[in-house]
Amino acid sequence: MPGIIKVGNDAPALDGETEKPYFHLQDLEQRSEQYLQQIRQQAAALLTQAQAQADALRQQTIQQARQEALAMARQEMQQETQRRVALLDPLLQTSVVQLQEQLLAWRLEWEQRTIDLAVGIAEKICRRELALRPEIVLKQIEAALQLAGPDDQIELRIHPSDREVFGPLIDALVARLTDLSRTQVVEDLQIQIGGCLVRTKYGSIDTQLSTQLARIAEELAP
Repeated sequence: MPGIIKVGNDAPALDGETEKPYFHLQDLEQRSEQYLQQIRQQAAALLTQAQAQADALRQQTIQQARQEALAMARQEMQQETQRRVALLDPLLQTSVVQLQEQLLAWRLEWEQRTIDLAVGIAEKICRRELALRPEIVLKQIEAALQLAGPDDQIELRIHPSDREVFGPLIDALVARLTDLSRTQVVEDLQIQIGGCLVRTKYGSIDTQLSTQLARIAEELAP
């Protein structure tokens, strides 16, 4: 039989009770258990809340530490990069200058090669034209004598083969353009076929193919 606890004489009566209340021991145990259960629940809730706050704080701390570490790493990398660039800057400038010089030399070399190739092609074409039309030598002699103009003494140098083939025509041309008595026609093996060299007291006029091509190449040279 469950025990009964009687309230003391000085205990106030509950509302609606005419007599002082009596409490069973079993009721007190149940109420105590309920109170303890509430305390446990509140403690568990507080523990869960504290753990959540701790986890959030830990994550925030980790994130902040990570950001600070990344910022420090970036700063160190930037400083190291600046230091290396400062060390490499003179070398880079030297390398740039050398590269520019090499590019310029390469361009000049290829320009010269292009000119040499063009001159070589022109020479082949001209020589083929001379072989097909040997009378071109007359045009060359006429142009040279016209450039020479009047002079007390003119020397016309031509190749012996041109003299042999076009001798009379050359004499007629010299007679028409100059004073024949003061013009000397000289056969010279050093003169290229199809060209001539006119010498006066004022200078010389060279219409040889090699001379003209060299002059063109010189004008085209960079």
